[in-house]
Amino acid sequence: MIFNKYVYQVTHNQSTMDDIDIGEYKLELINQICSHDNDNLSLTLSNNTDLNILLIESREYEILYSKSCTSGNMDSLYILRDNGFDVEKIHYELIYEDEYDNWETSPLAFAFHTFDADMMCILLRMGFKASCPVCIDMCCPKTCIVYSMFTVNYDKIGLGNLENIIKASDRNDVIESFEKYIDRIHTNFERLDVIFAIICRCIPKVDLSNVSFTVDNVDFVTRIVRDGFVNVDTILEKTVNFMMGSYIYDLFAGESRFNTPTSPELKDIIKFLVHIGADMDRVMTLKFSFFSTSLPDSNDGSGSYGSLVEILRSVIRNRDDTGDDIFGGEGGLITELFDSIVDLYKYVVYTKRMGFISKRIRGVGEDYGLDFSTNTLVHVESCIFASIMKYIV
Repeated sequence: MIFNKYVYQVTHNQSTMDDIDIGEYKLELINQICSHDNDNLSLTLSNNTDLNILLIESREYEILYSKSCTSGNMDSLYILRDNGFDVEKIHYELIYEDEYDNWETSPLAFAFHTFDADMMCILLRMGFKASCPVCIDMCCPKTCIVYSMFTVNYDKIGLGNLENIIKASDRNDVIESFEKYIDRIHTNFERLDVIFAIICRCIPKVDLSNVSFTVDNVDFVTRIVRDGFVNVDTILEKTVNFMMGSYIYDLFAGESRFNTPTSPELKDIIKFLVHIGADMDRVMTLKFSFFSTSLPDSNDGSGSYGSLVEILRSVIRNRDDTGDDIFGGEGGLITELFDSIVDLYKYVVYTKRMGFISKRIRGVGEDYGLDFSTNTLVHVESCIFASIMKYIV
């Protein structure tokens, strides 16, 4: 029996590793896995630790897991894992170089193709990952299995299996897949709510701060921002970038953007974020702007930077330095964008200064139009406003 030969060579004769046929040893393991001879499989692995090390170092053992799946021998998965065949060593960090091959041989890919939910859960809990070539080319998460459960396979998988798969999956893969789903959702908002409820049951402290507002998801994202599932300052920075034109910049950089809201819609979204407490003084990076600004550039070349107030003010003050050809005449999209920026700046300054004014002047309400003295204080230059505030009790 081949198994006895290996035990004798390694434990008694102390043969060198060069005298041992790793391929033959691997074939014996495959035969035991496929025949469900798990007792002998455990014995073979425990008595040949040196051979196991060689097999592990060569990264040639993924086929053992694949054979466990194709033969339906689930118990052998745990036997392999417990004998040092680490799942993480199968997967490479350079997804574009190696993940294509991984999809062809991955046990998780096999379980996905056969749509065996129980097998998928076992493999996901063990740490297996797999991305199909299409998702790799589209810069999707390393595991596109979960994303497919939200989309093309949602009706097929069933809610019970979906919850089990989410529980078994890596937390970051679930969050990243759901964020992508939110950004690309079109009409099925009921499904969005169902999936989100399942995720909240399975994952503590859900953070969806990588989402962005689109034409379709405004209501849903507004709700999860208000409920604290999205960092309001993070999404403010992203929305300001969208308003200034970063979606065009991203297209040139190869990053697709879907259903970007119009500039008036983005203006209203930013007003909402300011209203619920976004930090207007927090410095953010502006990746790209249609307009000339006098903002300082970041050291890492990622763009310019400034607070929300500084960005809006700089765009307005440098209006004359922005080429007229950019505006394209009255009524153009850039003209509409500039008008939205002007209106947004007035709102932001009003909101920011009213906090100081209301602490010093009695009877100041929250309406946009107040008495003459209050309105005057809101709109004066910053240096004058600061000087006035020193003397108002």
